[in-house]
Amino acid sequence: MPMERQGKKADRKLKNELETLESKRTELNRDLDRLRKSSGNAWQEMKQGILNAASELDRGFEEAQREFEKDTSGR
Repeated sequence: MPMERQGKKADRKLKNELETLESKRTELNRDLDRLRKSSGNAWQEMKQGILNAASELDRGFEEAQREFEKDTSGR
């Protein structure tokens, strides 16, 4: 029974992390869409923010994957 609870807790945690990452991906896509419609100066202003968001998204997916693999290997 305790393993079942741990599995459900891990599933909820993973679902929450994935929802957060989906939200960040949506935000990044919105920023990229604005960039496509903007001028050259706007690109310079938005470039670092977009790069940071993409890096954060990559790290988040990697972390979620590690957590998922760790949680599922213990089942």
